Amino acid sequence: MKNHLNLNPDELHVWLFCYHQLPNVKVLDAFISEAERLRSSRYKFEGLQQRYLQTRALLRYVLSCYTKIKPLDIIFSEKVNGKPIVKKSHIHFNISHTETVLAIGVAEFEVGVDVEQPHAQLDLTSLAHMLFDEQESRTFAGLTGEKARIDFFLRCWTEKEAFIKATGKGLSLEFSQFFLRPLTERKSCVHCSDRTIMPSTWYTQYLGVYAKNHMSICYPVSFQRIKFIEPNGFEDDICGEIIRSVKCYHSLPLTL
Repeated sequence: MKNHLNLNPDELHVWLFCYHQLPNVKVLDAFISEAERLRSSRYKFEGLQQRYLQTRALLRYVLSCYTKIKPLDIIFSEKVNGKPIVKKSHIHFNISHTETVLAIGVAEFEVGVDVEQPHAQLDLTSLAHMLFDEQESRTFAGLTGEKARIDFFLRCWTEKEAFIKATGKGLSLEFSQFFLRPLTERKSCVHCSDRTIMPSTWYTQYLGVYAKNHMSICYPVSFQRIKFIEPNGFEDDICGEIIRSVKCYHSLPLTL
């Protein structure tokens, strides 16, 4: 690989891509397996097929930067809980995407990442009853203005989704079984009424808005730095909003 990144034990790397700025599938063709090509045909629309192939190609590329394994030689497996892993590697990863943005989190510890796009048709009040505990509901109810309500809802939503993805609990864990308690302006601790469900301590961090998408991460340990790697180049207004919340920024050209 032309690009290799060192991943320190106290770092979490978050790769960010905007789909509309990515090369087309033909350019990424060398990073896509035959099985992934076949799987893409399950999607009815061409746009969904292309986004799936772009996602898989970039995931292989990103992981190869840490494992020193060629993208097509990377073999994926699953843990008992169904969470995907890379065979013969200690690297942990998680991905999330919307129609416009792809985020890939990489660390030497379990990590979860979630991105969500605002949707005008969301019934925030009904969803809040399912998503929030009593304290979170009170905070939500006390907000004035649609933007404040949407921002708070999507912050909590992405933090809780990131936690579910980090732990690999999936559908086995309901939102009503855990809740968030703020530690700082952007960082929260996850609490659960049943310690058998969550015996260890987990943290979430709201990373702000990237290309109009709300984004959060989850992790089980304290670490020193988040590195954002954005091969396409930040837009000025987005760059400032995200960099304010982190201690380190690293830009890596996407060399194919």
